[in-house]
Amino acid sequence: MVPGITREKYMNKSEVKQLREWAQAKALLDEKRGRVQGTRMWMLLDFALQTGLRVQEIKLVQLKHYEKRGLWVNRLKKKEKDKKLELLVIGKELRQHLDEFIKTKPLRDEPIDPEAYLFMGKRGPLTKRGLQQMFKVAVKKAGLSPDLSIHACRHTLACTLLKKTSNLRMVQKMLSHKDPETTANLYADISYEDMEENLNGLYEDEENNK
Repeated sequence: MVPGITREKYMNKSEVKQLREWAQAKALLDEKRGRVQGTRMWMLLDFALQTGLRVQEIKLVQLKHYEKRGLWVNRLKKKEKDKKLELLVIGKELRQHLDEFIKTKPLRDEPIDPEAYLFMGKRGPLTKRGLQQMFKVAVKKAGLSPDLSIHACRHTLACTLLKKTSNLRMVQKMLSHKDPETTANLYADISYEDMEENLNGLYEDEENNK
């Protein structure tokens, strides 16, 4: 296990599937009942898992930041007042979800002007704490570990992307790490978790073919 990335800080593939399936079902049920909570919750989970943004970056996303090229993100530095806009590449599945979510905002009495925030509540833009609480509720209802925080989505994206591509540079760019050593120190050895599985039956095929 990588120092600093303990098991409760990210989700494996089956946990991600479990959370996403619960959230999608919740959204569909709430839509039928005329409720909005499930729709917002599903958007938040999908958005966090597919962008890897920090929660304080998620809360700052406005509709004007979403365009054809991707998503302009307020990358926060050590001090929250120090922000820098960076273009983040996003996949077509998230684009489709965002398009539908934004299109239906008027049905939830949410503004759709360029300055409006992506995640809105009854009293205005959702706060950092509000987003965190929404994630906690989803995790609990989905039957996952209560130790998981919304930041686990960031680690989950990094671990999953690295395992899929073996491209540490790509992970570094997605997370906007200035120093590649930061990315390497956190995630380069995450695949060690899979070593036992890969070592089991290492020579079986070779022996069976004799």
